Amino acid sequence: MADTKGIVRKRHRFLFIAPDANEVCVAGSFNQWDPEATPMKKRRDGTWYAVVYLSPGRYEYRIVVDGIWTCLLYTSDAADDLLCVDLGGRRII
Repeated sequence: MADTKGIVRKRHRFLFIAPDANEVCVAGSFNQWDPEATPMKKRRDGTWYAVVYLSPGRYEYRIVVDGIWTCLLYTSDAADDLLCVDLGGRRII
């Protein structure tokens, strides 16, 4: 997918398992760390998903579950481009 400047953006898919959660969001450097900007959708099996299209580069993110920030990501299509960080900016492995 290309943006208005003709830059090809890459599709990134986030999956998170939280069957009892009421709300799950992705916050990161790609959305100014605003959890409300990228809400995830809940599937019947209790997994949550979101798809974002990003320009080339590296991005940091965290998952927000019912207001609690975490890095317990189930999967992502682009682990090399996305880096989960804790509140101190340290990489979560």
